[in-house]
Amino acid sequence: MAQGSAVEGPAMPLATRIKWLRIAMPALAVAGAVAGAYMLLNPQRGGEVRPVEVECRAGLLIPLYAYPMPTRELVRLREEYPGLPIIVIVNPSNGPGSKLDAARYAGAVEELRAANITVVGYVYTSYTRRPLRDVERDVERYASWYELDGLFVDEVMCDDNASHLDYYRRIAEYARSQDFKLVIANPGTWAAEEYFGVFDIVVIWENPRYPPPDDLSRYRGLRDRAAVLVYGQESLDPQALRELIDNVKWIYITNDGGENPWDTLSIHLREMAREIAEASAP
Repeated sequence: MAQGSAVEGPAMPLATRIKWLRIAMPALAVAGAVAGAYMLLNPQRGGEVRPVEVECRAGLLIPLYAYPMPTRELVRLREEYPGLPIIVIVNPSNGPGSKLDAARYAGAVEELRAANITVVGYVYTSYTRRPLRDVERDVERYASWYELDGLFVDEVMCDDNASHLDYYRRIAEYARSQDFKLVIANPGTWAAEEYFGVFDIVVIWENPRYPPPDDLSRYRGLRDRAAVLVYGQESLDPQALRELIDNVKWIYITNDGGENPWDTLSIHLREMAREIAEASAP
């Protein structure tokens, strides 16, 4: 037989062909749907970026206290998942640092913002012990030296004490007076609901383990403004991640640990993005 030739056999009876089609068509439809879902949620193939066209229910809040910043990997992630909200927190020197720090970070910040990635600057408050004027100076330096979208206010109290809330309210108001549109607070633990009236996003968990689901569900009504940060995770727990997606909008899980678990980019970055996109797919 010549290579590439075909041998014709007896024709299949019409009734048999109809019966075969009735059996095969549902299976082919399922196979097509599976293939489509695979292509949708697996954007890279052969080096080519295939954007995942899904508006995601959750986003990534990425503390990235590192220099140089791995901007190319984040920009690539944005190209792959254009519907995934991404916020990056920069921390040049426990705050805005100096004008020299600002010059070093300028290119990275510009690259991220050009890719439609939101960038916010780190400010600490020492749980209200830091003088307000010192915090305001950091806000002013960020406004003068950097091109940012907002601020990340760290070491925030979690109780409903009136004087504590007033302290943070003044910081948030001052930040907005400097044209920062987004102000994020980090109590790092279960916070009084009043903080959600002061800040745009509140980090309710920063820990080396996942939050208990029963406690987490208390914030479901505030989901769009709640965030969870988990560090020290060598592997990603898909079930725990799905629980987070159901209860909070802003998520980040990293393998990093030690004194500063935010000085490298998580090895789980793309797996998180894929899981979020899958959970958001219609």
